[in-house]
Amino acid sequence: MVFASDISEDDFRAVLKRHLTPGRAISSTQYLRGRETKLRQIDRAFNSDGKHIFIHGDRGVGKTSLGRTAAFIHSSSDGKPAMVECERTSTAFQLLRDVAICCLPPQELLDTKTTKRVLKGGAPILGGEIQEEIKRGQVPEIKTINEALAIISYVASLNQKRPVVVLDEFDVIEDFGARHTIASFLKHISDQEVDLRFIVCGIGESLDEMIGAHLSTGRYLMPIELERLPHDARWEIVHSAAHELAIEVDENTLVRIGQISDGFPYYVHLIGEKLFWSIWDDEKRVSKTRPEHFETALREASAEAEPSLKKAYEKATINYSDDFRKYTETYQYVLWAVADDSTLRRPVREIYGSYVRMMQRHFRDAKPVEMKTLNERLSDLCKQEHGKMLRAQGAGLYEFNENRLRGYVRLVAERAGVQLEPEHPLGAKMHDEFQEYLKRAATLPTRPTGRTSSQV
Repeated sequence: MVFASDISEDDFRAVLKRHLTPGRAISSTQYLRGRETKLRQIDRAFNSDGKHIFIHGDRGVGKTSLGRTAAFIHSSSDGKPAMVECERTSTAFQLLRDVAICCLPPQELLDTKTTKRVLKGGAPILGGEIQEEIKRGQVPEIKTINEALAIISYVASLNQKRPVVVLDEFDVIEDFGARHTIASFLKHISDQEVDLRFIVCGIGESLDEMIGAHLSTGRYLMPIELERLPHDARWEIVHSAAHELAIEVDENTLVRIGQISDGFPYYVHLIGEKLFWSIWDDEKRVSKTRPEHFETALREASAEAEPSLKKAYEKATINYSDDFRKYTETYQYVLWAVADDSTLRRPVREIYGSYVRMMQRHFRDAKPVEMKTLNERLSDLCKQEHGKMLRAQGAGLYEFNENRLRGYVRLVAERAGVQLEPEHPLGAKMHDEFQEYLKRAATLPTRPTGRTSSQV
């Protein structure tokens, strides 16, 4: 393939690695899109002594990327931020020992660092022998809150600048008592003025859902709810890579990627990455995307999507009992209809309207089921034998049990040639937003040409 900009393959790969990362979290403000307000909130919260951050929201909405990026901004210059992953069976004291280990500065700094034994704020004093053991990189087991306070206070004092700890996937910890202990620990390090900050990330709608109303946590933990990406941020992810590659992504493709993603960054990065690879594989000289590039991107993105998403979709739509096998397509169409709107929670009547409109437009040879039957299928999709893909909320209201699945449903529908949300009431407004975005994007400086891979 030959790009119109004559970019080398090394440069091309480097651009994709920087801008489109479906396989890992982001840790740089340069590539984190649409989260400027959240970063500002974290910055101002950290300006208040004793404050920690709790980032919560749907799975896949970008909590880890926001937490990592904020940690890199505010963490010690001695090394990378302390990233601690929670596990289902994690205990509080295992996690706190992991925190201590991750907060240790590089050995060359430990060899020269001297610290007073008396720490600020009345934190427990650590014995000299244990201090020397820790400076050799050996952190003892932790069995009590007081031991955790003493050890982590000392480790924090060894850093030249305040460490920031990202405690990720906090919600997966099954033992509620362990979460409770962590919350208690955060209260104590704030009260005792330990120079350490935490960013806790977890799936949930509120702080109470994660640790319960406990210990005046509102004083110590600032909750930040992370919503789905706004449309302009979705477009910017793809457009920023396109701009550096000197490729024009047509409006329809850019808007459709944003719609399919449903505001979840993973899908934008995944489809965008496949889009540019499809251009690279094109034998023609390319300066602007064509429909076949987008179609290839959809096909490859759906094939490469997370196995858990595909498995959940298949379980919802393919039931292998004789009674349900013939309804496979109906279940699929019902899921597509539920996802045919930006609203997360929809009444049956609206879902049925989406279903009928979709059938009339794309499946004219098939007879739509009646509303009563569709309602039965919605009820089935809430059951275990269909993977609990949906859940009922109130009288006649349905939503996806995990909102990230909406994006996969939309991706599958688009690949099948069914463009969801074609007549959404915000369509005209979104078009205006897109035109405004293009005006802003046009002010970006043109990518220099003729660079070597070492200059990327």
